This record gives sequence, structure tokens and C-alpha cells, in this order.
Amino acid sequence: MSEQPENTVNVDPDAALAALRTIPEHFDPALLVIAWKRDEPPEVAAARPTDRLAAALREVVLGHAGDWSQRELVDYGPATDATDGQVMWLPVSRVPLLADAGTDVDLADLPLFDPGAGYASRLRLSAIRGDTDAGPAVLYRALRPAQVIARSDKIPILRRGDRMDLVGRPTVLIDRGVDAIVVGGVVLFTNRRGFERVFGFLEELRANATLTFDAVTSTLNIDGIDEMRVAATGSPAMLGKMASIERKLREYPAYRDAITMSRLVEFVRRHPHTEVEVRGRDADARLVFQSDPQHRFKILKLLDDDYLQSQLTHLDYEANSKGLPLT
Repeated sequence: MSEQPENTVNVDPDAALAALRTIPEHFDPALLVIAWKRDEPPEVAAARPTDRLAAALREVVLGHAGDWSQRELVDYGPATDATDGQVMWLPVSRVPLLADAGTDVDLADLPLFDPGAGYASRLRLSAIRGDTDAGPAVLYRALRPAQVIARSDKIPILRRGDRMDLVGRPTVLIDRGVDAIVVGGVVLFTNRRGFERVFGFLEELRANATLTFDAVTSTLNIDGIDEMRVAATGSPAMLGKMASIERKLREYPAYRDAITMSRLVEFVRRHPHTEVEVRGRDADARLVFQSDPQHRFKILKLLDDDYLQSQLTHLDYEANSKGLPLT
């Protein structure tokens, strides 16, 4: 079984994948839309699909569920990516937008979707809900306001036989792709960066990044530390690094003990390929932040322990990504 992330209670990602394989060939799919604005609760509305639309929705659900359920599970890592044939996972409780979406309620308790309603400008997600042996599976996709034809200045046209016709307004365009699947208390996704952006996970990373930066650098001497803080906590790519550092600080005493000025300076001087500049000696030694694109994240890579030595050849490598330490 895949190793589970922290803060996980009674959540089994393997069972979630197995549940996707239990979706029946024929079921009544629910089509939902979610409007959301930061610092406000999500609003969910339901649409009643025709038989023709329901068939298309079933095709989307069964296609993605069949594909994802055969993939290898990997734990979410803020500085790693899922490769072909893999699917990342998190407890849905760690993703507030999805945990609070309310897409598992009885459809009778939801208002009917009206593309012309005032909340259409805040549309964030579309969702298709299917049935599994472990409860509902909900497939989410980013939904942009431009997909609501009621709000567009364009003329929506489609082909009917040998004639062209105007699409009735209001209407909405639903993407066949999937950004995340929630089932059994687990959220599954294949595109980490897209997932973080679509579901507001970057905000969670950014909220912790400054605290982590200050904690890990509190005993270090770094020239240009204020400029480095802005770079390290403002770039989406580096927010993953900050989250990786935060987790190591929290879970690995050996990591916390190693992040000292003397040990870092000694490592850098023995490994010039790190390209981290050091000024001064002994107690006056300082790491130097360089803001050019080639060097701006070198100190951060050092703090994230991004350097490996092969046990076979004893050659040193810079790791583009790696898992957690083996303990």
C-alpha cells in the first residue's frame, strides 16, 4: 500500500482506486456546477441531463475511472510530479474547496443550475457524479466563466444535419477532461501543478511558506535574505520546495539538526557544484543570495537537501525530485 501522508484518518487510497472499478456500466449521472469566491462558501447547483447528455456523461466517468483505477498510487509531494501511469492522492480533508463542495448531497436538495444567474460569474468547477460500492465518485473539472455562453458576446453556432443553427441560450460548455476525482474521502489527480492551481491548494502552500522560510533561516547568515524570501515564497515552483522543507523540519530531527551554518558552509565548500556563493570564514561566513535566474534558487535547493550520492558509484548528483528520506 502507498505510504499515507500526515493528517490522514481512516483514509485508504487503494480502496478509493478499487471503488472506481465498481462503477456500473449503466447509472444515472448527476451534473453539478460549483461557484466559489475566496473566503466564501461554495455554491452548488444541479442540472438535469437528457438521455443523450447522460450517455455522454457516463462515457466520461467510465473512461477516466477505468484509466485512473489502473494507475500506480503515489503520495502527493509538493516538489514532485506524477509520471505516466501514476496518480497522486491526498485526503480530501486537506483540500478545503473540495471538502466543503457539498457535491455528495441529495440532488433534490440542490437548486437547478441557471447559466444566467448572478453566480455564473463565479463559476469555478463542473462535476459529474457517479455511483460506486464505496459511495459517490465525483469527477471535477475547472470551469471558466467564458464557458458560459449566456455571458459571451460570441454567437454560438452548431451544425444540425445540413444546416447551421443558433445554440439556445443560456447554456454552458462542459469539458470532457478531469482535474480530480474524489471518492471514499480521497482526492486523486494526475497533474500536480494543475491541481494546486484549480483547487486553491497554492493558497495553502503560500500561507505556510513565509513561516517555514523564517524558521529554516533563523540561525543562518544570508546576504540578501529579504530578497530571497520574496523569491522563495512568491514563485509557484518554489512553494513546493518550501512545503518540502516544512515537512522535513516537522518530521525529521536529523534534518533539523543538519541545517546549521557551519555544516552548510562545509558542504558547499566540499561540493562547489552547488553553485552557492560563500563570503567570509568561520563565524563570519555568509551564504550569498544571487537573484539571477541561474542562481536564485541555489540556496533553497541546498536547504531542501537536493543533493544525492550514488551508493553504487559514489558520484554526486543534484536531484530534480526525490521522495522522503528512508528511515
